[in-house]
Amino acid sequence: MPHFTNYGIIMGTISDGMRNLKAFIGILICLFYGYAVLGMWLFRGVIKVPPGYDSKNATCGSYQQSNYWANNFDDFFSTVVILYDVMLVNNWGVFLNALREFSTRWSQLYLVSWWFLSNVYILALVLGFIVE
Repeated sequence: MPHFTNYGIIMGTISDGMRNLKAFIGILICLFYGYAVLGMWLFRGVIKVPPGYDSKNATCGSYQQSNYWANNFDDFFSTVVILYDVMLVNNWGVFLNALREFSTRWSQLYLVSWWFLSNVYILALVLGFIVE
């Protein structure tokens, strides 16, 4: 039975770490909500399927060719999906180019600032907290 005390120490450390991560997760949720509302306010209705669109003529790997039309800023959950994809750096270039194509190039600042806050700043703090 003395081997199980080591597992108790490990599980106690993990539960203490999870308890302390609540603040970081709360900050990330607030950032998600704020950026999603801002994205809907700025870009709602900007990304639309062109009439008579055929994905066979689109550039390979583009937003249009991948049929990402459901990933837009028209509702809260679609916006959260885009923010989540950008946070994980999953096809972030596709979303960045699509936003520039359907809007202005200044609209890229929205996604780049989201990437910086969510990925570089918050996730770096969480990783630093875990390592500490």
